[in-house]
Amino acid sequence: MKKLAGVTNEEITIANSMLQVRKNSLVSMVENFGDDIDVGLEAKVSGPSSVALAKTGNTYTGNTSRPIVTSFEGSFLEKDFSGKLNTRVAATV
Repeated sequence: MKKLAGVTNEEITIANSMLQVRKNSLVSMVENFGDDIDVGLEAKVSGPSSVALAKTGNTYTGNTSRPIVTSFEGSFLEKDFSGKLNTRVAATV
C-alpha cells in the first residue's frame, strides 16, 4: 500500500489538493505475486492516477472517482486464465 500511495521515507506529497497514486505499482504487485507462485502473469492498469482531497481543519480526505482496474492474464498447467482487480483508494491524511 505504501507503493500505491507513493510513500517515500514515511512521507507523502499533497500538491494542489491532490494525492498522486502510483497505479503502476499494482502491475508490479500482481506480476511479483505470479513470480512468487511460479506463474507467468502479464498485467496492465487503467483508471485514475490521483485522489482529489478536501481539507477540513488539519485533515485531508478523498477517494478515487472510479476504480483503478488491474487486468492480468497468464497460464497455469497449460490452462490460460485472465482476470481483473478493481481497487478503490480512500485517503485520510
